[in-house]
Amino acid sequence: MSGNDCNAVKTAREFALEGGAVDLALGGAGSKGVKSDGGALFDGGSLNLSLAGDTALIVETNASSVVYVDPSYCCGVKASNIVVNAGVFTMLVNGRAGRGLSADDGLNASSNITINGGTILCSASNNDGIDSNGTFLFNGGIIASFGTTSPEEGLDCDQNTFTINGGTFVGCGGATSYPNAGTQYALAYTGTVSSNTVVRIANASGSIFAFKMPRTYSSSVVLLCSCPSIASSGTYTVYTGATMTTGTPFHGLYTNSVSSASGGTSKGSDSTPTSHYYSVP
Repeated sequence: MSGNDCNAVKTAREFALEGGAVDLALGGAGSKGVKSDGGALFDGGSLNLSLAGDTALIVETNASSVVYVDPSYCCGVKASNIVVNAGVFTMLVNGRAGRGLSADDGLNASSNITINGGTILCSASNNDGIDSNGTFLFNGGIIASFGTTSPEEGLDCDQNTFTINGGTFVGCGGATSYPNAGTQYALAYTGTVSSNTVVRIANASGSIFAFKMPRTYSSSVVLLCSCPSIASSGTYTVYTGATMTTGTPFHGLYTNSVSSASGGTSKGSDSTPTSHYYSVP
């Protein structure tokens, strides 16, 4: 399908996908893969969008597999509120000002992103990986989110409430928003990380977090990392150039066999969190 301002799927009320596989391809300025004037609910199935237009609009996402490839000036998912409870999501955004997972202010309500589970990749070539103009609540799941260089961010919710209560994630970009609430803490590392370099975080018990940089950045980046072992107390040390011989990463993010990560060059430690995150250096 092609043409300006066209929609592959348009609903006057809510859009729901509960199963099956949907593949959509379209092009043209202002095109939308799914445009819902109400909400959009995903409880299962898969949705694959190949876009050459401006944006794909999905208002509320709960579960399923969602793949976005080759958009121009677009958002992979753009909505007033986004809720992810389960599923596998891959959003590859290669166009101008593209965002992977984006939540804009609703007409009559503030926006938020809530992640309760699922496995999510967001990779944007020219903007933020995940962007909420309201709050960001992370209760569980796995996220690998990549924005571009400064001022764009891997995880962006401006200065709003950023809550972490569980799960494992890494956000990588030229800048980041910082968590300020929740029961789980994060660590922000700022420095140069070459492609395929392994970064590990260790506490007194050993390695607790490992990440292998899957893409190339032309300048210094900020890695915002969180996992259940980063708590309100303790000393956390960042190593780059580490070795990881076991485990299978999700787009660079290891979620198993992390304790086997070893070696590397120490980049510094922190034992005094600022709000809900540690900072190295």
